[in-house]
Amino acid sequence: LRVTREEFENLQIGGRNLLTQSSVSGYGATVNGYVYTLTKTPSSGNPYVRIPHTLFENDTEYVITFKARKISGNVYRLAGHSTLIRQETVRLFIDGIEQTHKLINGWSSVGTANFPDDNEVHRYEIRFKTVSDVASVDTPYWYIQPNRPQYDSDSFVLEIWDWKLEKGNKATDWTPAPEDVDERIDGAI
Repeated sequence: LRVTREEFENLQIGGRNLLTQSSVSGYGATVNGYVYTLTKTPSSGNPYVRIPHTLFENDTEYVITFKARKISGNVYRLAGHSTLIRQETVRLFIDGIEQTHKLINGWSSVGTANFPDDNEVHRYEIRFKTVSDVASVDTPYWYIQPNRPQYDSDSFVLEIWDWKLEKGNKATDWTPAPEDVDERIDGAI
């Protein structure tokens, strides 16, 4: 691995998971601990999970990481959308490999058209910089949406876990948000 002096000097490591369990919302998703299971049936809407703009600061670099595994059905794309991010700054990695065939268009869809349609675990890493005023965006969330933007009628079950939001441009290993750890300790007392 080679990095330029500029890349080395611009390295920012956050480490702290800003994503608390209570900050995640969604549709068609169930939660068990830190595992989010998204389920699509022929008669259901399109499932998603999302995090609010209140977790982001203006004009700041972030890294979002998570693991994903298809349990059943067909998942062709794993994408999402957000008007919180500057599209030109998005870098997407799957299993450590930067994706060149990304979905990026006018409504700020980000993701890949090449989800490995298998039952293996895949690690996603999305690096980006936020816009200058995150409070004023028209869609104040960051979404994960399987098969976006061409939703198919195919059924599927997809699990997402080890979801982490951190400041900076270098991902670190998953840890729960400190608030979630405090809550579990308080609940055990």
